[in-house]
Amino acid sequence: MKPLTVALVAPSQPLAIFRARSLTVPGGTGYFGILPGREPLITTLGLGLIHIVEEGGKDHWFAVTGGFFELIEDMATVLADALIPGETVEHPAHLRGKPLYIPQEFASEVQKVDLARAMLWRKLHPEPANQS
Repeated sequence: MKPLTVALVAPSQPLAIFRARSLTVPGGTGYFGILPGREPLITTLGLGLIHIVEEGGKDHWFAVTGGFFELIEDMATVLADALIPGETVEHPAHLRGKPLYIPQEFASEVQKVDLARAMLWRKLHPEPANQS
């Protein structure tokens, strides 16, 4: 099957392009998965995590604070308000051990970036389950 071409675009960041076998993005009303051959789609993005699986199976994780997503003929484009790569993420110290929820309509852009960083950090560095 022909792979997806995934382009990630955000202000003040270089364009990132991947050849992927699957993609998961946080839509405005929930997460959805994209595989090659899907019908065209355009939607808003919510605060959350983007997961890209490259052709060779390598995983890439990004946090996003909002924006737009478009899919046309196996070309997926993410236009992100802010995009945080998993390789560079640091957990905001003031959110360690705290619940990660602020309704988007009440969150400032700084809060959204902090929440996105914390979500990505927790995904990539899961805490061990409590041993009883």
